[in-house]
Amino acid sequence: MSRWWLWLLLGVLAAAELLLAQGSPLGAAIYAAMLVALPVWGARSPRTTIRNLTAALILLPIIRLLGSIPTSALVPPVVRYLSISAIVVLAVALALRAMDLRWRAIGFTYDRLLPQLAFGCGGLLIGVLAHLITGDSVPQRWDLPLALLIGCGLAIAEELVFHGVLQVALARAGTRAWWLYGALIFAIVHIGSGSAVHVVFVFSVGLLFSAFAWWSGSIIGVIIAHALANVTTLALLPRALAAGDELTAWTIAAGTLLWLVAVLWLLLRTMARPQAAPLRPRSEIRERRLEYNLGYSELAILSGVSMRALVALEHDLDEADLRDIDRVLRVLV
Repeated sequence: MSRWWLWLLLGVLAAAELLLAQGSPLGAAIYAAMLVALPVWGARSPRTTIRNLTAALILLPIIRLLGSIPTSALVPPVVRYLSISAIVVLAVALALRAMDLRWRAIGFTYDRLLPQLAFGCGGLLIGVLAHLITGDSVPQRWDLPLALLIGCGLAIAEELVFHGVLQVALARAGTRAWWLYGALIFAIVHIGSGSAVHVVFVFSVGLLFSAFAWWSGSIIGVIIAHALANVTTLALLPRALAAGDELTAWTIAAGTLLWLVAVLWLLLRTMARPQAAPLRPRSEIRERRLEYNLGYSELAILSGVSMRALVALEHDLDEADLRDIDRVLRVLV
């Protein structure tokens, strides 16, 4: 996929977000135009990967238009946010159906649960850092049950979009720097929520989330981290600042320690040399590849293994390198 198109998309998104931040209706108008233009452009494209990418990109105007709906005194905040989250999750389900993908294909799986839980604890630290960077006064204090409902609902919806469907669609479209574009999009949609330093911070968090989701093969950890960051900002941090709650402070410290352990696990896994594993039967590898509707070129992009090596693995050829199996299985989990 050509880079100029992606940079144009990023420019359009940034313009829309800047206009929304200034309260201009033109921002919502740009997103409404995208909601119409993207399906039309995808339907006209002869490439399946481009049609799938447009199906994923449609989720951006949906989530932003829903978020820009003015609040009303007649609708409680918890009802508003949970309704937005439910609509976004439904839109994700429809996008997956259009892309002929299962939930597991975007990392919505409970594999390697312990590292996922440990990484998720880092959301406590992320919430504190976000508050310090924005420099806001003590945020509004929410009751913990409401903060859990809202924080978890928004985290599930956003991570399914940004580090689930969109991340996979960018990679399968042949975008080499898919992780960079994904993090930039994640940061751009937060332009209106803070300063330039805050946007850079969100970009950094987006890169970290992309790396962990990719190497662990699951987005459960980043969902937990995002949810805990929301809960920390909405409830835990105001409680600690207002009442000097030492228990909350120790909870944040313990969560930070577990997060550092998870990051260390990620670094060690990245640097570790893959161990030779018994070669799976070619029928099993082929069945999994077809189950995810992946061609050799797409699987090569996702796994980092050359097409020739993939063919050798799938057909049990003598030139097959057993060390490549671990990379392939991270995709075909």
